[in-house]
Amino acid sequence: MNQNFPVSALPQKFAELILNVSRVKKFNLDALITNYLNVCGNVFLNAYELHVAIDWIERSNLWTIHVANSGTFKSHIFNFAIIPILQKDHQLRDQCRINNTKYYEYADFCKKIKNDENKDELISEWLRNNELTSAPILKKQIECAVQNISTEKMYQILDDEHNNGRSILVQYDEIAGLFKDFNKFRAGSDEESWLKFWNYYGLKKSRVSEDASNYITQTNVSIIGTTQFKALFEIFTDARIENGNVYRYLFSIDESDDKKNVFEDLRANKDVDINQEYNKMLKYFLEFYDYSALMRTTLKMDDKGYDFVKTWRDEMNGKDFGIDNKTFNSIFAKMDSYIFRIAIILNRLRCYFDDCLQDDIISVEDLKNSAEILNYYINNTIYILGKIDIKLFQNFNNEAELNFYEALPATFTAKDFFDKAIVELNVAKRTAERKLKKWCELKLVQKKSLGEYFKTA
Repeated sequence: MNQNFPVSALPQKFAELILNVSRVKKFNLDALITNYLNVCGNVFLNAYELHVAIDWIERSNLWTIHVANSGTFKSHIFNFAIIPILQKDHQLRDQCRINNTKYYEYADFCKKIKNDENKDELISEWLRNNELTSAPILKKQIECAVQNISTEKMYQILDDEHNNGRSILVQYDEIAGLFKDFNKFRAGSDEESWLKFWNYYGLKKSRVSEDASNYITQTNVSIIGTTQFKALFEIFTDARIENGNVYRYLFSIDESDDKKNVFEDLRANKDVDINQEYNKMLKYFLEFYDYSALMRTTLKMDDKGYDFVKTWRDEMNGKDFGIDNKTFNSIFAKMDSYIFRIAIILNRLRCYFDDCLQDDIISVEDLKNSAEILNYYINNTIYILGKIDIKLFQNFNNEAELNFYEALPATFTAKDFFDKAIVELNVAKRTAERKLKKWCELKLVQKKSLGEYFKTA
């Protein structure tokens, strides 16, 4: 069984707020905390960074996925957490329209006179009448939240002339859609880009069809999403385990199928904004989107902090998590960053509620609490790896193939295999033949006699 989130590792006032929301709304506590931490980390991205070393900077972006079955309120929790960011995004959009008023007026005017032989003179007159010395330029909108976004669009938004280093929250109510879109049009390119988005370091995107490259000095990308257990097979592919993509995500898990009454406390709380303090805090930090240039506060660690992270890593290296060294190293390559990212969030939450945001030291307690929270997420990842029988799944292209294999009888004929594959997998007979041959090579099935096979896994 997966572990419960260590609520005691959260700042006390923040924990009390979340516990109250979970109680009133009947939300899964682990999912609520995970989503809240992600959103808080996203809004802190524009204000703070931790200089671990001269060549190692961490910011507070998290990539999180809540795994639960349909009907468990996972979408409600997701939406409850991100509403303030969506509201800020709408404000930025409306402000952008106002800022571009003259541009749109100019564009409309040019459209009306495009066939006039004196259009140059008319344009000059229009500019003088509007007290402008040159044609107005379209100002790009700063975006703080996006949904179902393509890789190309991500590059445009992250471009220095667009968001200019500001944070972006990528939302997926069903995050399997993000993974399905990887490599949709060209193998390898899109997924490689998203692997790079996880770090804050810059990128350069060049295209033959474009006049100039997209320069991205910083990538401050948070990803927040939900998925169902059956969609894990779309996420935990062999390739993503190899390139470490899945280990960039922190998973919360809800396997409960208990019945809930959403109306139980509705009358008592129908006029109470139980999320008021959370929304108020986010609104304070969301104001950083409005600044013309971002000036992040540099947070620091003292010697005790450095001693702790060294000891923590040594202890983790000595523990037996029930996984091989390759998997362990892949997971902890990301946790070495996440211990600092989560510590930043815990520190800023604590300082906000204690009214001491001027403090700039990440304390040992912040790091200890971060390590305790990380232990929860590490165990969840390992739990999922075991739950979906990843070694078996690596041999199949999708969940449908796995279900097809599991439904096969212990022994079967080649004809039975082909007939079932053509119908259930919707493939041609030649494809079914290749599949049977491949499964024989992988030793998932073996020949028993002429034309007869048996399952081995």
